Amino acid sequence: MTVVLRLLLVSLLAACALPPAVPDSAPPSRGDALSLRLAPYEDRAHLPPEVALLPLPEGRAFVLLVQLPGPAPVDLGNPAEAQDGLRRFLDPLAVWRAGTELGHAMVGWRCADGTMGLVSKSGDPDNLGLRLLFQGWGLAAALSRYSDGYLVTPEAIPARQRRALASGHASILAEEVPAAACQSLRQSLVAYLDRPEAERARYGMVAESGAPLGTGCGGFAVWLAGQGGALRGLDRHFLRPVLLRDSFVGQGPVVPPGVTPPAVAPAPPVPLLRLLRGDWDRGRVLGEVVLFDMELLLYSLERANLAPEQRLDRVPPGLDQATRHWLGHFARRMPVRVGQAGAMVLLRR
Repeated sequence: MTVVLRLLLVSLLAACALPPAVPDSAPPSRGDALSLRLAPYEDRAHLPPEVALLPLPEGRAFVLLVQLPGPAPVDLGNPAEAQDGLRRFLDPLAVWRAGTELGHAMVGWRCADGTMGLVSKSGDPDNLGLRLLFQGWGLAAALSRYSDGYLVTPEAIPARQRRALASGHASILAEEVPAAACQSLRQSLVAYLDRPEAERARYGMVAESGAPLGTGCGGFAVWLAGQGGALRGLDRHFLRPVLLRDSFVGQGPVVPPGVTPPAVAPAPPVPLLRLLRGDWDRGRVLGEVVLFDMELLLYSLERANLAPEQRLDRVPPGLDQATRHWLGHFARRMPVRVGQAGAMVLLRR
């Protein structure tokens, strides 16, 4: 569960007719209250060293993006390539090579005053989605919305993700932003923590009303980064419309509590063998969804990191143009290393 620190305001009252006692310390300022509320996310002792030790210029503010790629690219823009990606995604050897079972995105900050933090959103801790996949849901298991989402503090980062970071598997970016924008990011995170629990617990990749980037780890990271002025003009380019067919989308006989299937026409279950070996280009069209595509986010981060290769054979033309326009706002790119991990620092001057 998300850790929430509640501030206790204590007043000391004098006895008898003596003058009022002077408190030992003044009530916390607004800035102090913000720091107390964000303490679990700004705990430097538990920040991964690949983030905490980034050599960032002092007195300047940065928004941090950390993405751990999945074991294999899943190109949702092409049914055959998406199917091939899914097969490799389920390959234990590919998981071992990638250093992580699932892709993940984290967002952090290093403000001008030195305040540093990191947060991410996760969900489905009991692997219900994987069980639904084996029960015939097909890609509907990944496109459903779950009600068990939660924020991850630095202390709670899983060991497998720390290993992937340490071994250099992550794409790490530090984008310089105005000092005030970094504080806006922190305030936005506190406002997010104040939302009703049911709203914070929504977790999924499909765009929805009130959460146009979806409510998964990537959508949350890009949204919060945007509150700090980062990735400007890119967010909508990470969304991809996907036509769904009953050749790869089905639904089991029972919808578990806390699961909301994609809002498309119902379809019979898709056995796992047919999902992996059947023709995804065929089948009845069920509808279309717009989802946050983690591979498109990774594309922009890798372009910023001057990566020589890209995971996708093709990307939407608008994303490539928007990425070049975004990178054009920076005076220089400074590659840095922390151990085996590489990162790129985008500087405005």
